[in-house]
Amino acid sequence: MKSVLDYLEETALQFPEKEAVYDGRRGYSFRELLGISRKAGSILTRVCRQRSPVPVFMEKRAETIAVFLGAVYAGCFYVYLNPELPLKRIKERLEFLDSDVVIAEGILAERLLQAGFGGRVLRFEELLEKEADMEALGFYRMQMRPEDYLYGMFTSGSTGIPKLVTVSGGAAVEFAEEFIRTFSFLPQDVIGNQAPFDFDVSVKDLLVSVFCGARLVLIPGVMFATPPELLDYLCENQVTVLIWAASALCVVSAARGLEYRIPGEVRKVFFSGEVMPCHHLRLWREALPEAEFVNLYGPTEIPSAGVLAEPEGSLDVIVLGDSEGHSAISPVVLWKEHGISSFVCSQSGQRAVEAYYMLKKALSVQKPKVVILETDLFYHSGEWQREWNLAIERTARYYFPIVQYHNRWKRLTYRDWKGGPFEGRRDLNRGFLPSGDIRPYKGGPYMVKTEEREALKGTVTFWTDRLVELCRKEGIRLLFVGIPAPKNWDYRRHNGVSDYAARRKVPFLDMNLLERELNMDWERDSRDEGDHLNTYGAEKVSRYLGDYLKENYGLTSQTGREMVKCGLFRLSG
Repeated sequence: MKSVLDYLEETALQFPEKEAVYDGRRGYSFRELLGISRKAGSILTRVCRQRSPVPVFMEKRAETIAVFLGAVYAGCFYVYLNPELPLKRIKERLEFLDSDVVIAEGILAERLLQAGFGGRVLRFEELLEKEADMEALGFYRMQMRPEDYLYGMFTSGSTGIPKLVTVSGGAAVEFAEEFIRTFSFLPQDVIGNQAPFDFDVSVKDLLVSVFCGARLVLIPGVMFATPPELLDYLCENQVTVLIWAASALCVVSAARGLEYRIPGEVRKVFFSGEVMPCHHLRLWREALPEAEFVNLYGPTEIPSAGVLAEPEGSLDVIVLGDSEGHSAISPVVLWKEHGISSFVCSQSGQRAVEAYYMLKKALSVQKPKVVILETDLFYHSGEWQREWNLAIERTARYYFPIVQYHNRWKRLTYRDWKGGPFEGRRDLNRGFLPSGDIRPYKGGPYMVKTEEREALKGTVTFWTDRLVELCRKEGIRLLFVGIPAPKNWDYRRHNGVSDYAARRKVPFLDMNLLERELNMDWERDSRDEGDHLNTYGAEKVSRYLGDYLKENYGLTSQTGREMVKCGLFRLSG
């Protein structure tokens, strides 16, 4: 498999003098970007451990891109730390990364000291003091593997403590190749980067530029406070592609910026991060009638596509819920040890409305005997207006699937109606996300008995009620399951779910009360200090759950034998 660095070098060879990145002050050609990245990587090989994180504490500048790539040349992975974060958040991230070195601009070094960093602050200028050591770079290049991390990003911390999410180089390459192929990016494209470097959308901008030679124009965040200045900047740089958060597009249209000036060179507009309001989408489409608009928001489609690719009627169990579910329930273990065929349709932060429509979609091809609803989902709920906006969007998407295609509706093909680019793509882990990482939970007992309870919000019970009725209508037995998660769970939540389960007459298996039966070892079974289980913890949960399902629901391996006939026997190997 080609790596990100392979693509960078090929692009620099093909377009050496073409400007690769521009930030409003200065730009670098692909040849210059390659040279700076190699110089930076050479220095980093001497001061950073292989496959360790390299924190980058710099403004959104062209040079920052070179440092990212330099970290990869050094056999490490980059983690961007936004200088605009509060000192407390910067300190938390630095302590988590536990790195001896931080790359920073000189003017920001003082802020690192204020955050309590006691390691070495390596200024960007120091990375350019010596010529690239091609021998050292070649040594680390030979040891690179597709599964090595390319970058890490911290989550927002909306569920408590921000968590580091890492992405491998191999996964990034596979995604970028498919993304570029699907949407036909060209070397002539100019990408207007809106997203901060600590937001994953920015990676799409960077990879498209490196992979196909498109020019990357970094847009200073301050410009979004003055839409006329922003639109002038887009027009002056002849930007052709916008991969923006929906809210950023709305800033422009809400301020009537499109009445001031239209960026007429734009031919593709991608939006994500949240639901794109129809009114603002209409304004953009009227301003750019020839442009293609693409909705990248809606992670529900990815796990649902996986379950739809399974042989019809082959599943005994479908699992719904948030990331606790796909971290803790292994269909491979359920199959190997119990002959139970299953698929985990969980997703990070899944809401009750998303679980409901996920199940409706899955039932178009599956007839499971049991549906498991992971209960941490019950406590994912924002303010009511946003939740109902999400509900409206999910309902419209289910009953009127054409809305997800926006202005592509005239060009729809048989492939679109049969499931789009994901159709037929099997997930060998059946929705489970394995992790060998070990970060112990050290907080002590967390299920302290109390009569207090944390009730479920109305937007949650509204959609869960419908999910309960759907299961009863289809003759499916529903089971609520609480996954061991000291960071997210306590006895108050146990009581809240118990009350709701009793009202709806749904069995509730709370594994947070079964530490002894599960033989949980919090020194070994957690990947992030008690927030999610790793593979070791997941094996314990899955074995217990398999026994529970066979004893209480009479599941046999009959469906499993059908899976063997369908060519899925490799799961047992």
